[in-house]
Amino acid sequence: MMLPKAAKDPSCGAPKHTGLLREELLVFRHLLGLGENPSQIRLGPPLSNSSLKDILFVSIDVDGPRDFKCAENSPCLVGISILDTRRLQFYMTTISVAAKTRSALGNVENLIKSHQLQVGQSNHLSYRSSKFLFGETRQIKADKVKTYLQRLIKDRFFVLVTYGGGAADCIYLEGLRLGIRPLYHLDVLKVAQFPLQTYYRYSLAKILDALKLPWQDLHIAGNDARFTLHALLMTAVRDWNYRDDKPKSKPTPSTQVTLSSIKTIAKAWRIPDQDQPSLSFLFEDHIIKERVLLNPETRKNGKRLRPEKTPEEKAQRRERKKLAKEKRKLKEARRPQWLFNLGDLLDNE
Repeated sequence: MMLPKAAKDPSCGAPKHTGLLREELLVFRHLLGLGENPSQIRLGPPLSNSSLKDILFVSIDVDGPRDFKCAENSPCLVGISILDTRRLQFYMTTISVAAKTRSALGNVENLIKSHQLQVGQSNHLSYRSSKFLFGETRQIKADKVKTYLQRLIKDRFFVLVTYGGGAADCIYLEGLRLGIRPLYHLDVLKVAQFPLQTYYRYSLAKILDALKLPWQDLHIAGNDARFTLHALLMTAVRDWNYRDDKPKSKPTPSTQVTLSSIKTIAKAWRIPDQDQPSLSFLFEDHIIKERVLLNPETRKNGKRLRPEKTPEEKAQRRERKKLAKEKRKLKEARRPQWLFNLGDLLDNE
């Protein structure tokens, strides 16, 4: 079994529970068709002609009062991100991994549907809701959140995804009384413990950095739910490199397509840049050069005109060049003589 260097080094003093292989990771492997079912729980039917399960990955994060039982109508933000394995299978089967078109790559980011709901009004929530990166925040009444979430799930089997246990998130969902229960609850912190060889609670930012995933404006409900799903997908790619039960030969074509597709989805989002589109990194031959606006008063032939130097500044520049030249000569005089004859000695040999 391959392990990271930190786990191999006995002098690092890592606890015995470093990198535990938890049931959550085994279940996640099975949902993606990368492993067997480790439990007796029925994890949904498989998709036709695919090893993927016919489910929804529903990532939820709630920002608000800690005790939702005592403050069900208190202002809060509810972030929801959903990845449908049917859409994932369609992307895997209809788009070639070797050569993806630009229009297809532009739609990769849209395979995950993200929503942010604002319940109630407060200045603090209004500011935080404006930081949502994946759409517009929707104002909604507390009694309408249940209907909104039910409409998103649409009587499908789903797996709940949270980060760090999501105690407050689960309390909020229990208060909604959806009438349906998830097939399984995946805590990304536990899923990533073996692939990242962790032994303490990483923050979401640290997990994303360890997986080399971009992120921005965390601690916003909608962004946390989305980036949690990104971390979950990228964990599967990282996990494949450290599995002890994978075949020694190259992975099968279907496994390669699965790993390549979820890696592309996890990395599709980039920090927005005003000067270039967020997906320009996907095209090596697509380089956007900064356009220089020509002003005839300040520029000539596309180059900025430097202000004319005064006689004093010109004299100072000549003096600096003279001192630098004398310094180089002094340095060469101190250099051993054999360095100058090294080329001749090599030629003679």
